[in-house]
Formats: sequence, C-alpha cells, structure tokens
Amino acid sequence: MNNFFKRKFKVKEKATLLRRLSFLLKGGLTLEESLEKLSSHEKHLWQKSVYTKLIEGSLNGKKLSENLNLYARGFSSFDVHSIAVGETTGTLPETLEKLSVTIEKQNEIKEKAIGVCIYPTLVLVAAVGMSFFVLFYVMPKILPVFQSLHIELPLLTKLLLTFVAFVRTHSIRLIILLIGTGTVLLYIYQRFQAFRTVLHKIFFKVPLLGTLLENYSLSLCARSLSTLLSKQATVPEALETTARIAPKLYEQMLIKASRAITEGSSLSKELGTQDSFFPVFFVSMTSVGEISGSLPEALSHIAEYYDHEVEASIRMIASAIEPALMIVMGIMVGVIAVAVLSPLYELIGHMHV
Repeated sequence: MNNFFKRKFKVKEKATLLRRLSFLLKGGLTLEESLEKLSSHEKHLWQKSVYTKLIEGSLNGKKLSENLNLYARGFSSFDVHSIAVGETTGTLPETLEKLSVTIEKQNEIKEKAIGVCIYPTLVLVAAVGMSFFVLFYVMPKILPVFQSLHIELPLLTKLLLTFVAFVRTHSIRLIILLIGTGTVLLYIYQRFQAFRTVLHKIFFKVPLLGTLLENYSLSLCARSLSTLLSKQATVPEALETTARIAPKLYEQMLIKASRAITEGSSLSKELGTQDSFFPVFFVSMTSVGEISGSLPEALSHIAEYYDHEVEASIRMIASAIEPALMIVMGIMVGVIAVAVLSPLYELIGHMHV
C-alpha cells in the first residue's frame, strides 16, 4: 500500500479535491464525513488510500494541513500553509475554494504558455528530423558516386560530411556526454541556490521571455498574497509563504520585506524599494489597498491586471516565434540543399563533358 503514496496529485486533481471538499464542508458535513464522501466516489485506488490516511489522521486529532503534508504528494508548502491559515482563522471552506481557484488560474496560464510552444516545437522537430535523414542517410548513399567519378566536392559539402562522420564515429561518447552534462546541470540547479538565481537572472533578461516571466511572477505574488490575506493571515506570514513559490529573484526580496514589516514598515514601502522588480503600478495599488483597508481586494485586482499582461506577452511571443522559426528552418534547409545539390550539378556537368 505504501506504493500508492508515491503517486502525486496532478494540478487538476488537486484543485478538484479542494473544491469538492469546500462544497461538502459548506454543506454542513464534518471534515471526516466530507473525506469519506470523496473517498466513496473515487475510482483510483491510490487516491482512496490517501483519503483513508487523511481520515485516520483527522480522527487522531491532526489538522488537514498536517495530513496533506504527510500523505498527499503534490501539495506545495504554499498550499499546506494556506490551508493551515484557514484552519486557524476558522475559514477552512472559503480558503479551500479560493485556493482551488488560485491553483486553476496559475495552471491555466502555464497551459497557455505551453500551448504556444507546441506547434513551433513540432515544426522544428520535423525540420531537424528531415535534415538528419538527408545528412545521415541520403548523402552517404550518393557519396560513393561522386568519389568514383573523382568529382571535387564543394567546401560546404565536405564540412557536412565531416560532421556526419564525426557524429557516427563518436555517437556513443556524444550521447554519454549529453546525458552527463544534463545530469550535472540538473544536480547543480537543484543543489545550489546561487546557480538558480543566476539562471533566473539570465532568463529575465531575454527579450519577450523576460517580460512574460516578470508579468507571471507579479501575478503569482499578488494572487498568493491576496489569497492568504483574505483569510486573516498577517502580512509577514503571507510574504514568507508566497516566497516559497515565487521565482528565486523574488524570494529573497519577499523574505526581506516580511522582516522589515515585522519591525514596523509597510508592504508598499518595502516593495517600493525594489522598483526594478515591482513596478510603480503594483506599489501604488498596494498603497491604496493599505490606506483603504482593502489590501486583499487591491492585490486581487493587481493579479487580474497582470494575468491580462501575461496573456498579451504569450500572444506577442507566439507572433514572434513563427517568423523566427521560418528563418531558422530556411537557413537549415538552404544549407543542406546547397550541400547536396552542388555536387549533383558538378556530376551533371561532368557527365556532359
């Protein structure tokens, strides 16, 4: 049965669980009764097993947030802490519902970004596949014909043939090198925060992509803070929890702001000191929310604004990818066509002579 707990809740499964649980709790059922209802309608054995553990933990006096952290893989520290805030403030049903909306919104943005990349990726893979077919299958077949007629091959053709020969000779070493390099880089990325920070800085500097990442980060921070503050979490608590899911460039700033606010500063003031990451609009709206006493609502409006900016950035990237992809494919096809056709013209001329 322990194998069941190795399975991980997908984003949509997690959002569905939270929404249904919120609905049942609002209907007057206890937490244990609600979990039993969900378990009875669940078809997947591994999820039924998770529900069983959640019920047992609840009966033993543990909170839902504690049990989810122990038994339900796929729930982030932000999810668990948000639920813990709802339990502490007595607003668990409302917290679960809002958290499910937050999770779905973030997933929707990710799916849109991935959807934009699917078509260009398929086209690029097809182009690369066709190029490799010509280089590694067609050219080696016609090469003996050129050699038998003692035709001088063009420089570009020689270079491509040298590349093909090198890859064929060292294919195993190259595969091992690629896998090893990828493994080492992944290990460094996971282990060393400084490397992650540098990598994130590079990504944020890339045209179009950097704008998308910045808008997504601002939307994520605003929505997370709004979700937590609307359930009576303190501003320092909300900042520290949001820092756990924010990009590395924002993580340290949020933690620093949390400490400063604990010492008497305000959220807008601390965000204003980081104007290269938090634009004037973000800071101004936050200040208005603090003055009017409606900070969660103000942050929610900020999140909606940057959601629209994210969608605009995705459309801009999509419109830029297609011509760039056409240029890359044109260069690839052109180079290979010249390398293959030039010797054929030489062959035809040799035959006429």
